[in-house]
Amino acid sequence: MPKLAGQVIDCEPTAAAGTLLQRLRDNGHCLADTRIRYRCGERQVMGFAPLTAPSAPGSPWRSGGVYLITGGAGGLGLIFAKAIAGETGRVTLILTGRSDLDSERRQAMEAIEALGARVDYRAVDITDRQAVAALLVAIVGDYGQLTGILHSAGVLEDQWIIKKNRQDFSRVLAPKVSGTAILDEASRDLPLDVFILFSSIAGALGNAGQSDYATANAFMDHYAQYRNQLVAQGRCSGRTLSIAWPLWAEGGMSVAAATERLLETTLGMVAMETASGIAALYHSLAGDGSQVMVLSGDGRRIRQTLLAETTASAPDDSRLEELETVIDGEGLYDQVEQALLQQISTTLKIPTTELDVDTPLDDYGFDSITFTELINRLNQQYSLSLTPTVLFEYSTVAAFARYLSDEHSAALVAALAVATKAPAVAPPVASPTATSPPVGRAARRRFVAGHAPTAEAFAPEPIAIIGLSGRFPEAETLDDFWHNLREGRDCIREIPPSRWDWQALYGDPQTEANKSNIKWGGLIGAIDHFDPLFFGISPREAQLMDPQQRLLMEYVWRVIEDAGYSAASLSGSQTGLFVGTIKSG
Repeated sequence: MPKLAGQVIDCEPTAAAGTLLQRLRDNGHCLADTRIRYRCGERQVMGFAPLTAPSAPGSPWRSGGVYLITGGAGGLGLIFAKAIAGETGRVTLILTGRSDLDSERRQAMEAIEALGARVDYRAVDITDRQAVAALLVAIVGDYGQLTGILHSAGVLEDQWIIKKNRQDFSRVLAPKVSGTAILDEASRDLPLDVFILFSSIAGALGNAGQSDYATANAFMDHYAQYRNQLVAQGRCSGRTLSIAWPLWAEGGMSVAAATERLLETTLGMVAMETASGIAALYHSLAGDGSQVMVLSGDGRRIRQTLLAETTASAPDDSRLEELETVIDGEGLYDQVEQALLQQISTTLKIPTTELDVDTPLDDYGFDSITFTELINRLNQQYSLSLTPTVLFEYSTVAAFARYLSDEHSAALVAALAVATKAPAVAPPVASPTATSPPVGRAARRRFVAGHAPTAEAFAPEPIAIIGLSGRFPEAETLDDFWHNLREGRDCIREIPPSRWDWQALYGDPQTEANKSNIKWGGLIGAIDHFDPLFFGISPREAQLMDPQQRLLMEYVWRVIEDAGYSAASLSGSQTGLFVGTIKSG
């Protein structure tokens, strides 16, 4: 949801209420900072730092060791089972999964056994507390020890957050949230060497369509830090690491090809090769971080995105000359609109004649994959760096074309050959920046000191009132209301029978039960004159609605008409509705 911005602000428990309020206001001006904490009055923002680890770390696996790999029949589970067996030979591997083995998985395990390892598969639900406890007791009973745990179990239920349901969300969280805690509790008294959690970059960077998966992996990242604190206190054992994996060329969670292309064009990321992934785990275990994120691809671009490594360079003269022109804005908009229609037609195989610029794209059958394909086409053709979430904010061709022509005009002008002319006075041009070329490596999260902009940095803007609507006692329209004001007319009337029979209730409430001495009121008329079908509401539902809700719908519609707009023209636009209301009791 592109218009929803969240922040976590960690403050000292002794901070005064006034201080907390000021920090909320200040951080509201820097919504790109999502994890903030205050320590000794200093504001710190969580970011990424390169991981410092030995260049040639040794193998973390012990000969004769016994390792439990959850999700062991999955892609990553089998990859690391093979790696452990290949390096150690004499080792016992207990692999778990939710179902019985098929022939393909059985052959993969036989290949691992051929390397000298003993492989034992157990069908166990990792979110079942009793089953996990019984599993660990059985492992220690059968093999005498448990040396380490690799928790790689996980599931995906990709869908836009507005379409997710509680059941799917819970199903994705279960193995990584409940499973992590259950494994830790069940092994708390065992002398482990390692407790490794296989997380995902979705937990650190987020990913459209994976709000539940990102949440689950972020939990693992923070749980690793918590468990290492317990280790330091002597309450459990084992080097704890949560490693956030990217896409793997083999194994791991798979995504659509369109999403892979999007990651490469926007972040410089490519799928990780198996040898690189194994080496990354060894480097990460040799370091001292509780959570590490590993990326593969264009190191320069990755570091530019995550570490903000930039150096200033001289501006390009040809670029300055291009910017020192006045763009024909409407001409650009028209061409962008036509280009979008053509791209949508190509993506969905729909003739452009059947596309309407004011119809929401969802109505044409777009889904997460086709949205990503469309964005990939635009990024490639016009050298942009868009993400699919932009199409939720600008959901029609008209709105999206306006956004592109306003925000990305420089990239689109040359590609679309839009007419330009020299201005009377050339506008000032900021010096662009170029990125430095260091190669990207594994990164770990850290907090860095910084300052939040204050409200004084933002000047107030004037407000223009362009439409009014309303209904008042004895005034069906605003003209009637102004007339009553001018005439000084008393609009209090005796309560009519159509509202309630005041005579049946009239009396002294001080001496008589269930009586009222109210017989007058300022009442608006025709509150029962509501057209539910006009608003897409069933008559039965309209009868059950609060009359204030019905009035709100009617008068929002009327104020839009009074301003000279149609309600349809505002669909998908950046229009906010702010309602102030209070109970009348």
